[in-house]
Amino acid sequence: SIEPQDGAVSDLVPGVTPVSKPVPDMLEPAPGEPGHNLPKPGPAGQLARNIYAAAVPAVPATNARVGILLDGYGLSEEMSLNAARTLPAMVSFAVSTYAPARPALSEVARKRGHEVFLSLPMQPSTAPMDDEGPRALGYDHSETVDRDNLRWALSRFDGYVGVTNAFSGLDGDAYAQSPDFQMVSRELNQRGLLYLNATPTAQRLGPAPGGAAAMTLDTAADAAGTPGQVHHLVPLAKPTDPAIAL
Repeated sequence: SIEPQDGAVSDLVPGVTPVSKPVPDMLEPAPGEPGHNLPKPGPAGQLARNIYAAAVPAVPATNARVGILLDGYGLSEEMSLNAARTLPAMVSFAVSTYAPARPALSEVARKRGHEVFLSLPMQPSTAPMDDEGPRALGYDHSETVDRDNLRWALSRFDGYVGVTNAFSGLDGDAYAQSPDFQMVSRELNQRGLLYLNATPTAQRLGPAPGGAAAMTLDTAADAAGTPGQVHHLVPLAKPTDPAIAL
């Protein structure tokens, strides 16, 4: 169960600023998807990339800032709850469009101050050996099919700050680095969303603002090796541009 067994709500933590709840005026019904919504700018120009951004901790101007995006949030309820409730709020989560408990787990993350991204399934360069599922973009689809799959994905849950190509250990690089991705980036920008490119050294295409991962952490390493990997991330940060690890 998402809620504690005694029924008490324990996910609001003193000293941690929750991320904003989904704003009804920044949602529109998804065509053909009853009960699902698409993000849109608010009536006063509010944008999801600002409204659902996590609080930025104060650090000295001379200090490097780094960020970590954890992929696969929502695929295991137990592991996801443990991550949301034990990791620092500065760690962001990427939620799969196929995750079974997306809204409830995203709500726990929001209350704990974690920024949430949507993992968009796209064709990887390793296809057909690797497949990102029945709603993935690419695979020689027409633009109409890709747009339909994009809007299906964007309507899976509410209140996310942006989209990433990080998807269960893959990065959809074949599609994300193709000219076809321009359509995706335009729609993300029109809907007020960020795009985080999870492919280190790859160019981020299109008008949607955002960032790019500087490195991918070795998920096969044990917990003792993680600080050493993060240590390598720090020199990649610039005074006005944090370094992001996936």
